[in-house]
Amino acid sequence: MANRNMHYIGGVIISIFGLNRLQSNGLMISDELSIILLLLGVLSSRLPDILEPPNGRHRKILHSYLVLVILVIVIGSIFNSLIIKQDDLLVLVFFILLGYTSHLLLDLPNLPVIN
Repeated sequence: MANRNMHYIGGVIISIFGLNRLQSNGLMISDELSIILLLLGVLSSRLPDILEPPNGRHRKILHSYLVLVILVIVIGSIFNSLIIKQDDLLVLVFFILLGYTSHLLLDLPNLPVIN
């Protein structure tokens, strides 16, 4: 299981990747918005532990493969929607979900299928 700092680093990496992918597909993102999106990705990388604090071995549904699969599908759908039409609110949601997903990816060896 990754520690807090590792989750922050994961949030930074996945947010930079997300920014790069959106911008390389034609989305116009200002420098100011880029900073906000990076912060959102980093802060939301801790969201699973805030919503489901450690209790015993690990957490339940919000730390599961099921949620990870759902998030990957939703992120892909949002990405495709953003490529068609830019929506600032959807961009914010995209980065919150990216951060959350980075947390689950770093915890992958410890995730239950569903609990």
